[in-house]
Amino acid sequence: MLLQNLIGYLASSERRRPIFYELLSGVFDCWGDKAMMKYQSEQEQKYLTSALMISVGHLKASGIDGTTADGLLPKLLHGVQSHLSSPDEWVRLYGMVTAEQFTPILHPDGPKLKFEYKPNDDIKYLLSLTDISVKSPDPDDASMTEPVSVEEETEKTEVASETIDLDSDDDLEPFDMSHDTPHSVKKPVYLRDSMEGLLDQENREWFESCLQTVAKLIQTCRDELEDVAEELAKILLYLDDKFCLDRFVPLRQHALITLAVKSPKIVATYLTEQFYSVHLNIRQRLDILEVLALASNQLASPPTAVHPVTERTVLTMASSHWNSVVTERLKAKTRIISKGATAVATPTENRFSDVAGFFFYPLMRYYDRKENTFDLLGEDSFVLTRLIYTLGIVQDSAANCPKSVHMAHCFMEFLSALKYHAEACVRDAVLFALSVILITVPIGLLLSNDEQELVEIREWLQYVIERDPSDVCKLKAAQVLQLLCSQVNKELPVPDK
Repeated sequence: MLLQNLIGYLASSERRRPIFYELLSGVFDCWGDKAMMKYQSEQEQKYLTSALMISVGHLKASGIDGTTADGLLPKLLHGVQSHLSSPDEWVRLYGMVTAEQFTPILHPDGPKLKFEYKPNDDIKYLLSLTDISVKSPDPDDASMTEPVSVEEETEKTEVASETIDLDSDDDLEPFDMSHDTPHSVKKPVYLRDSMEGLLDQENREWFESCLQTVAKLIQTCRDELEDVAEELAKILLYLDDKFCLDRFVPLRQHALITLAVKSPKIVATYLTEQFYSVHLNIRQRLDILEVLALASNQLASPPTAVHPVTERTVLTMASSHWNSVVTERLKAKTRIISKGATAVATPTENRFSDVAGFFFYPLMRYYDRKENTFDLLGEDSFVLTRLIYTLGIVQDSAANCPKSVHMAHCFMEFLSALKYHAEACVRDAVLFALSVILITVPIGLLLSNDEQELVEIREWLQYVIERDPSDVCKLKAAQVLQLLCSQVNKELPVPDK
């Protein structure tokens, strides 16, 4: 409210408006400073974006002269570019919303910007700030208002209720729909029919029907699956939502995951090769990582009859993993006197054991290679973050498998090159990956070959706790360090004096 009053006071008067423009220019400078963004919290960045959204409402109401708009436009473009190149999703969202709101005001003759994103509560709040029509009541105006007697209010209420009764639609006859028949669309029976339907550019109903049934056909048509698995993976990976379907994204992802589960070697080989291809955009690379992570997790889980279409993501799986880290720490600090009877788990085969390498090793091959459209160690560091999370989930899915120890050694070598990355989100992902290794691989097997590596990891964790600018990284580094110490103490207990 204070921010709204301050900006409203400066923007409401012709005499004070130059100060408002000067304030807006300064906010743009702070909001778009890439160096400052690395050290700003989400709340600070949201506060600056809120100031810009409030300013949008006043600019729409009072307008802006061309000279001032020309001076603010470069600041807007610079700030939006800095936000869109950020590895943090919430920063990119703030940049998208700000660009959509300011572009029609500062550059009305230019193209209209429209980004694809899901409006969460923060975005809805920011957009609501652009509406300055709702104002708090002025005390001076309230004193001039004539009091209304209780009798007059009662009479108005009675008249209103009578009016509502007159609008009753109880005596309307229902429309006869007994002769209506639902519009039915045929469903594909074979996988090849479904593949042809997904390539259809004209028939919307047939395309939607094929997309809805392709996952089920992948499960049932096992005889022809091996022959068409790679081709179907290519179709689904490059598939566009040309008909703007409501559930296009989850249905497409579910089909790709089902395909990777039913034909893991072929599909994982194809997807990992495509991940570093120059022909893919960022969205497709992120889709590949999502599919590989979720498919590996599903292969490592006991088989079930039905896998529902869900919007589970790599980040939600990583978030739930930290709960297990805290649980491990609590177990290490808890002395159990007696345990009640526990249910005996039924042993099941880990279907991921034989194919784990196809999901894991190829993803680490070219991470340091710079292409014209793809730079993991540079401006595309948010993709690198997702890559590390995916590798961590694959490592977790391979727990207790014969290959898991070798995978952990390779993974630790991969992470050693990224421990001091400039972006906090990458360091956060490295901490996640280390916690996965410590939980899934016995510390004795790590100590046998990589004792020096573990010493370096411990020193790095202490460095993060003491000197890292990110509070989140400091907290997680402390958790991982305690986990490391507890695992080492289990393997090499300190004798009592």
